[in-house]
Amino acid sequence: MSGQSQKWTGRWVASKIKAQATYYVQDVEVVEFQILRITRQHDTFMLGTTALECVDGTAVRTLLERLDTLSFIVNIPKESFWIDEAINLISQYSIAFGGMGDLFRALLDDTDVRQYRNPEFSFVEQALEQHDIITGIERIHDRKYVLSRLELPDFTIVLMNEYELTKDHVRTARERYGIFDAILITNPYGSATTQAKETARSINSRIRIYKIDQLMARINER
Repeated sequence: MSGQSQKWTGRWVASKIKAQATYYVQDVEVVEFQILRITRQHDTFMLGTTALECVDGTAVRTLLERLDTLSFIVNIPKESFWIDEAINLISQYSIAFGGMGDLFRALLDDTDVRQYRNPEFSFVEQALEQHDIITGIERIHDRKYVLSRLELPDFTIVLMNEYELTKDHVRTARERYGIFDAILITNPYGSATTQAKETARSINSRIRIYKIDQLMARINER
């Protein structure tokens, strides 16, 4: 989307914050059409807003050119994703990022919003870090990780949080994230349909869909 088409995002996010987080947020000011100043009971921070299906490096740079002291960047569409260049830039500037749900969780927390981490990703990363055979974890996209393993080839996973993982979800993951070795269902109540499993195998005969305990065992294998 062009910069012109993003002009509505700041006021839209501001209205949602005013409607849903009045107890925690004292003031919301639209500084520019994609930049908000948020005043909470204990601090003030700058928020960048956007509404893209794919948040790339250009989208992040556009916001940083307007203000390089952003603490959080929120992307409005629920069905969207962030690619590696965007995540790398955000990491360099120590900015938190996510969707509207992430933003509201960060607003309700007493800590610096820059420290916010999506609990889904934090849980998986902490579990993987404790695995004896994993020597490194690299986040390639928002839901794609490359795991370096001791004396074994790298292993690439994609995280999916659906309650019922379907073949369409698998196909979307392939389109967005390219090649991977496994899909991890992060929803504790989630499961994959038979068609989803068949679609994963049709992409690559070695691809399987796991829950976290199954993945931890799979990582030990070549």
